[in-house]
Amino acid sequence: MNDPMDDDANSLNGREVIADITPDPILLVRGDVFQSGNEDAMSWGPLEIPLGKTVTMGSAEFSLQIQDSTVEQGQRQYKFAVLLRVGGVEQLVAIYSAYSDVGADFIPAAERNPSLLWVGDLDGDERVDLLLDTSDHYNVDEVTLFLSSRRSKGDLVKAVAFSRRVGC
Repeated sequence: MNDPMDDDANSLNGREVIADITPDPILLVRGDVFQSGNEDAMSWGPLEIPLGKTVTMGSAEFSLQIQDSTVEQGQRQYKFAVLLRVGGVEQLVAIYSAYSDVGADFIPAAERNPSLLWVGDLDGDERVDLLLDTSDHYNVDEVTLFLSSRRSKGDLVKAVAFSRRVGC
């Protein structure tokens, strides 16, 4: 397939993926990953995660906290951490950038706060899975799928797939 972003009009390095599913899929995952999950526990967003407050979706709690900050060229640069908490276990699942001028509000690099798109049990292990907007720039749309069945010891979830679209 022709790649519309390639300068070579004869280039055939593009790929087209078609899914005959309504509504349009957000994310396509290859492989035998999913089983019938606990659909009663599913919650749909989007639910914005505000700085310094806890939000709950399903059995999971999420918070956005300042991880660190520096001053560069008169601007304060921040790294925000999205924390997932289920029961007494907490895990950092994503990091976002933001900035502010002196006396100004925080401005996330994506020009919007992180948001939860979906929480539930997608892989049938009776643990929390989630779909999180992980966009890191105003001209980028990115969502990441986190599954509990693929987690490391001591963690709640692991990022297993993402879809990233970049504008012009």
